Amino acid sequence: MAQVRRKNPAATGRAGRLVQTFMALARERVELPPVVMHFNYQGDVDTLVIRFEEAVSPSVIHTNFEEGVIGIYQGKKLVGVELLDITGGLEHANPR
Repeated sequence: MAQVRRKNPAATGRAGRLVQTFMALARERVELPPVVMHFNYQGDVDTLVIRFEEAVSPSVIHTNFEEGVIGIYQGKKLVGVELLDITGGLEHANPR
């Protein structure tokens, strides 16, 4: 199971529920590797960026722009994914 490392481990409540919601939405569209991850939600474009603490094999993540999943690479190493329209809140950008 993927691990989540928060900047403030004591953060609970709404922030914790939001992370769990994003994790569930992300897992509907991509199989996440079992590494520590950092999340950045960009509400103005409804995009979730997930950065992996360590590079993973690109074969674990299937990127498909039609699904709104984009791999983030450093050279040939996969270091994260970007999920467009993560909550489905943007009618004009919903790739599903």
